[in-house]
Amino acid sequence: MKFGVIVFPGSNCDHDAYHVISKHVGQPVDFIWHRETDLSSYDAVIIPGGFSYGDYLRAGALARFSPVMNSVKEFAAKGNLVLGICNGFQILCEAGLLPGALIRNRDLHFICDHVNVRVENSETPFTHELKAGSVLRMPIAHAEGNFVCDDATLRELQREQRIVFRYCDPNGEVTDAANPNGSRDNIAGICNRERNVMGLCRIRNARARICWVPATAVKSFARWQARWPRRPNLTNRANRNQFSTQKRKGQTKMKRHSGWLAAGLLLFAVLACNLNKNSNNSNNSNKNSNDNKATSQPTRSAKADVFVEKIYMAKDKGGDPGEETSSFEPGDRTVHCIIELNKAKKDTEVRFIWKAVDVAGSKNEEIKTIDYTTKSFENKVHGHLTLPYDWPKGKYRVEVYINSDLDKTLDYTIE
Repeated sequence: MKFGVIVFPGSNCDHDAYHVISKHVGQPVDFIWHRETDLSSYDAVIIPGGFSYGDYLRAGALARFSPVMNSVKEFAAKGNLVLGICNGFQILCEAGLLPGALIRNRDLHFICDHVNVRVENSETPFTHELKAGSVLRMPIAHAEGNFVCDDATLRELQREQRIVFRYCDPNGEVTDAANPNGSRDNIAGICNRERNVMGLCRIRNARARICWVPATAVKSFARWQARWPRRPNLTNRANRNQFSTQKRKGQTKMKRHSGWLAAGLLLFAVLACNLNKNSNNSNNSNKNSNDNKATSQPTRSAKADVFVEKIYMAKDKGGDPGEETSSFEPGDRTVHCIIELNKAKKDTEVRFIWKAVDVAGSKNEEIKTIDYTTKSFENKVHGHLTLPYDWPKGKYRVEVYINSDLDKTLDYTIE
């Protein structure tokens, strides 16, 4: 099953989704630049979180006009799977693929917290292995997560059982106190009539430690696709019952598992938020033997086939690398690191580790890890990092690993 991750100018969770699919699930996946229009080779498309077009006008309002979105509409109309997460949810609503809109949070504050959500509908390809009524705990980090719609739309969502998740308390009670952003009817996620497009309002914190969900989460997509090659219309009760019971001869009743396989609802994008900065080192120690010290030295083997010939930093220019520099201003928000390899070799593993070396009293704190696997024609790779707020002034570093070996380090400053 092949996945595509759409990248807009300002996306900042695209590499996270790519990493989970390619490394933890083991399925083929490509980045899809927002100007591309051919989605014919994909089975599922992910619209990741971030700040597409800087959230100007309104979150997702400009991204809906990107050329790729017309193709996404055609892709979804054919019954293919589309998942929008946080900013992706906003874009799906703005594009008309999902009803309603997401506006500023009720208290007009950016929220970064853990919340509980209740599974309302387990009869979708995204949730068919979950138990209706089960409670999941997950992180949120957004400023525009307040789902709104008119009365007629709300009645339609309720009648057609298209509300997939609701905010609730730990006991599963849907209360106003459990609603973090003011979303109408405590809605945290919805789907379209055909159940193949879903939006979920959550995203990880930009400086949080990343924790990936089990591979079985995305593999459930493939099982669903194999069982229903012609996706049924689930807008009426008869077909929904048929979907859940599968009484037709020769078909196997769908299995539903409880427990923490419930993480499958988020596929590749439920990234557990850990706000304790002292634990940031633990996730990567077994992979790259990095001890997060500022004195990290290259460990490239003398027999390395692929290595970095050139590395430099660049400012952002419309979502792409712009002017080369080693110094940024706090308001730049997006910084790029570009590497040029000695040659193009398919499946070369590239890892960028971003660090704050000496920033506002913090020493050698890891900010984020980005993994990428090259294609056959790529010898130039760039990683970018975007913060939803101004950068603190100080000294920063990017460490670049090639096939698990530390190859190059590059320092830059925010002044």
